[in-house]
Amino acid sequence: MHRTRHDLARTLNALGHTLVVARRFPDAERTYEAAVESARACGSRFEEAQARRGLGTVAATAGDRNLARACWTDAHTILASLSSPKAHDVRADLDALDSHAS
Repeated sequence: MHRTRHDLARTLNALGHTLVVARRFPDAERTYEAAVESARACGSRFEEAQARRGLGTVAATAGDRNLARACWTDAHTILASLSSPKAHDVRADLDALDSHAS
């Protein structure tokens, strides 16, 4: 069961990304929220971080800078704790958000 939930979280994250590319943001948001739940259920901090990054992207696209910052900060914290190189990508998202505020 653990592996199936992990696969589900990965699949939901991939689908969320596809929905963002297709500009179907409400569907992407729901999909990323489901990915967070699946990731938590199987204990995959990496997939949870990926979903939180996706939620940040959806929020930023909608103009909700505070929610984007919160999601991306959570994602960065998780990825940094895992020593994932993807933490640098999320840091770049946060930096870009801050640079647009200036």
